[in-house]
Amino acid sequence: MISPPENRSSSLPLLIALITGSCVAYSGLYAMPLWIGALADHLNLDPATAGYMGSLQLLMAAFAAIFIARQSTKLSVRQIALYGCLLVLIANLASALLSNTLLLFLARGMSGIGEGLLLANLNMAISRTKTPDRFFALSQTTIALFGIGLFLAAPGLMSDFGSTGIFGIVVITSLIALPASLLFANQKEEDLSTQTPQEVPERRWLRFPAVPLLALGILFIGCQGGWAYLERMGVAKGYQVNEIGDFIMIGLLISILGPFAANQATRYFGRRAAIIIGLSLSGIAVLFASQNISPDYYRLAAAVFPFATLFIVTSYLGYLAHLDSSGAMAASAPAFINLGGALGPAAMGLMLTNGGYPVIGGAVILTYICALVLLFIRKEELHQA
Repeated sequence: MISPPENRSSSLPLLIALITGSCVAYSGLYAMPLWIGALADHLNLDPATAGYMGSLQLLMAAFAAIFIARQSTKLSVRQIALYGCLLVLIANLASALLSNTLLLFLARGMSGIGEGLLLANLNMAISRTKTPDRFFALSQTTIALFGIGLFLAAPGLMSDFGSTGIFGIVVITSLIALPASLLFANQKEEDLSTQTPQEVPERRWLRFPAVPLLALGILFIGCQGGWAYLERMGVAKGYQVNEIGDFIMIGLLISILGPFAANQATRYFGRRAAIIIGLSLSGIAVLFASQNISPDYYRLAAAVFPFATLFIVTSYLGYLAHLDSSGAMAASAPAFINLGGALGPAAMGLMLTNGGYPVIGGAVILTYICALVLLFIRKEELHQA
């Protein structure tokens, strides 16, 4: 396994590379709602067309992540990080300058490929450390802070520069992360080359196949579906949009604590138990937001849901790293998260037309239960978690 040095001074370069890489890797997911709206408003682009661009970006990110996972023992962490940052930088610079719809589609697809490379590479690199739970917690906390900063800056940027302002933030972030990617330089040469065959885990997970990853995709159908309609649930309970925004911002601030809470839960209760805790918190939040109960519970739901999401992601990525220390399973995780996330809003939209928000709450809980069932089957074929 890649073992980060024990002293802080020597582990600092790896930490810098992971932090900057995390911001670029997740920039597409956080910025997407912003640039979709900005393209529609400032380029007079049909909102549905802008949404298709977002779907293409997620799809290409999923394919890129799967490719990296299949080549995880052959590729240099540094090279993947450099290529990913360059693709995201070029694609978002082009997106900021272009107005042609076809070229924008190509640019968003390219950005998705770069983000997929970075997401898979980031998880793979962290999985190969001695303390993946700690580094996953740091990565997810960085992402939360990046998202908060982006959403705070977005109104002014979009007012002054439109979609160019949002794409520009991603370009600047990529420019910072690009030289930081060089800090990954010695990981493959110094660490992977010293592994013995026994240290590289057998890919038993490919034979059943990828049950934990399938569970991850299913739970994100519910998680992303619930998130997509969280604001609308608040409106249905009588809150104004600006009030809902305040509730969700409070939730985003609280979510900073989610990754470290997941780390502690894993330490004291075990990996599967930590995932169950995260899903329980998320499920309770969705029920509070969706069911026909007092509107006061919505405030709690909006505060808990983002916290629970980062709690789930952190604990689940640590679980995958525990199952496969080569990083292949964790590298595949973004593909399943993206696919589940892309299906979620559509699936919950179907539920909405057939029963309203209470049905969405029940559907989210059902996806969580299905994920847990998959998580615990064929336990004898997995490493003891």
